[in-house]
Parts: sequence; C-alpha cells; structure tokens
Amino acid sequence: MSIALGLWLAVSTVPFALLPGGANDDLCDATPQKVDAIVDTQVSAIARDYRSRPARPDLGFYTSSALCASRCRKARPELAQCLARVNRYLDANCGAYGQSDRVLGMDVPDSEYIAEAKKMFGGEMMAVPKDILDASRKFLGLVDFAKAIDKLGYRYVSYGSSLLDGRFAILIEGTKFDRVVQFATSAGIVSMNVDFIAMQKQTESGASLAKPRAWFNGYRWVNGDIGQKSPMTTRCLSCHANGWRQIHTQYLGKLTPSSEASYEYFRKKFSSSGPSDFAHFDPTANGPPLGAIDPPGRLERIAKGCASGLAPDRRELVASAMSCARCHDGRQLGILSGVTSYYWSLRHKVTVLGTNNPAASMPPASPLNGFERSIIVTCLREEYGEQLRAWLTENKCAQR
Repeated sequence: MSIALGLWLAVSTVPFALLPGGANDDLCDATPQKVDAIVDTQVSAIARDYRSRPARPDLGFYTSSALCASRCRKARPELAQCLARVNRYLDANCGAYGQSDRVLGMDVPDSEYIAEAKKMFGGEMMAVPKDILDASRKFLGLVDFAKAIDKLGYRYVSYGSSLLDGRFAILIEGTKFDRVVQFATSAGIVSMNVDFIAMQKQTESGASLAKPRAWFNGYRWVNGDIGQKSPMTTRCLSCHANGWRQIHTQYLGKLTPSSEASYEYFRKKFSSSGPSDFAHFDPTANGPPLGAIDPPGRLERIAKGCASGLAPDRRELVASAMSCARCHDGRQLGILSGVTSYYWSLRHKVTVLGTNNPAASMPPASPLNGFERSIIVTCLREEYGEQLRAWLTENKCAQR
C-alpha cells in the first residue's frame, strides 16, 4: 500500500569527512557547549533543507549533515542522553553514506522489524496466501487474474496511481488480523512490486487490541514466486500515517461483476476503522506534529512571506487550512510529522487531490483553489522547518 522508491545518493558523492570514521568528527572531543553549537548549526541546515529543497518521494534522506555520520553522538554516554531526540530522528532520516537500516521509518532497524512481524501468528500474518500466488502464476493479465481472485472469494480493487501505472489490491480478512496484498500493474499485466500491510486486531493470545496495529512490508513477485524485498526502499509511513489509506485515485474499471461492490466495501472499511497504532513507531517521538492548530503569529508570518500575494480574506483561509492537527490528532486521524508526511505526500494530499478529486482533498470541503493549495504546501513546509529545528534543539547538553 505504499510507494516503491530507490535510494538517490551514491557513496562516491560523499566527502571523506562525512563517512563513518572520517577525519572530522567534531563531537568526539567537544565540550557540552560546543556540542550544542554544532547541533544547532547542523539542525538549522536540516530545517532549511526541509523548508526549501523538496525531497524525492518519499525517503528524503538528509545528505548534508555531518551529524548523520558522527559515531560520537552515541558513543559518548553523556551525548547519547542529551541528544536522544536528535539521534532518534536522524537514525530514520540519514542517508549520507548509502542504504539506511531504517528505511521503513520505524524506531528499530528494518531487519528486526520484519523478522519480528514474520514470526507472529506462526508466520501467517505477513504471508501472501498460497491460493493468491497460485492464481498469479496462472494469470498474468489483469482481467483474468481478477476473475481468479473473484472465484477465490477475495475482495479486490483495481485503480490508477499517480506514481505507478496501476495497483491491484486484494483484501484478506480474518478474526486476528486483516491483510491487504497490493500488486503493481503495468499495461494490464501484474508486475514485480508487491506492497503489503497487515492490520493486527488481536494479540497472539487472543486479547483484543484497543486500536488495530499496522505492520508494513514490501515483496518482490516473479512468476508466482514471492520473496522479501531487500534492501527496503519504501517509507510506508510517508503515506500511511493513519494505517489504512483511503483510495481516492481513479477507479480503473469493474473487471468482474462483483468488483464495484468490493470497491465500496474497501472505502467503507477504511473510513470507519479510525487511526491505527504502529508496531515500533511512536509519532510523538519522531518530530513535532505537522500543522499545529493556529499557532501564535501564523497569519502575520505567512502575510510577510509565502502568502504575501493573496488578498487578506484568502490569506486567512490558507492560515486556517494549515491546522492539520485539528483532525490529525491521533484520535480521529493519525498524527502527521516530518517522518510521516514528506513533500511528495503532502503535495499529493493537498494539491494534486484538490485539483483532480476535490471530494478527496485535504483539508476536506475547503473553498481553496489550486494556486492557494500550492501556497498551503509551501507555508506548511516553511512553518514546520522552524518547528522541527526548535524541537530537535530543545534539549541542551550544556544544561545537564
């Protein structure tokens, strides 16, 4: 249910001083006051990147921060304590020397997360059912594959995608967990990328969970055989801050007589499930909430900058629409942050959907036009860059 992407930085482009064990790790011998100064400079650069340099969808690794390559930010116990917030955030966002081990964006390495998930419920929760794989082996064409899935009794939707030619998502429901297996499609043919989300509803002992718990993974499909995608290349949280993600893109067609009802079933199930929680991810510890509710001075700031060209009444609409946390509060909808809402996903939800599918746009039922929606994205990025900088530098090493 997420977007398969490649890494975007080769090791050869990274200066020697930024590589692990490089010559200049200024944190190793710095005083607490000097550490604070280094962190402030580096975090300011990260915030500037967030504000002004759109990340590639959707990983957005930072490449300019020497903090990413610093071993001493963790090796010195006193720094590990005062930089705990910085370290946690950077662990999920650094890409200065190649593949990150936390591409999924969770609070543990991808390998640990995937290994734990695949052991649960005897391995069934994260497995693609054999009958679906058998059908994929027999029918590569989307229409015939859809008929086979229909005969197996699974609900499916086939729909267009802003990044892929198409997606074919199959819902497997159960008492303990639900699963969505989503095949990428191209020119009406099943293709290699398979995105996967499991919604755990019970513990392994059978106790009900207060919220469904989302587990993500990515697989590679080849002629009916499926294997683990490795290394991972997708930050599922970038689009799935709520767990399930409602399908708002163009529906490609019925394919089978029952598929229209399945499409409505998907939409109703996703809209009524509420926000999930996440295994090994705490939204409150991975950046401040994006789109704070009417923070002091917002209208005055955007009037002098990102929204200066708008009439006062339209500027007020933009300022109000920036309060994403009115709904994305962790109770109604999942919390947004720099980890869960990168430039691409933010632009898609606010601007692209607002133009192509107004009923599905964010914020909902807004009278904003397309130009004003693009201004919202710019203003949110500028505002959040400063909030992120303040959040990351709140704990001072010199104060301990």
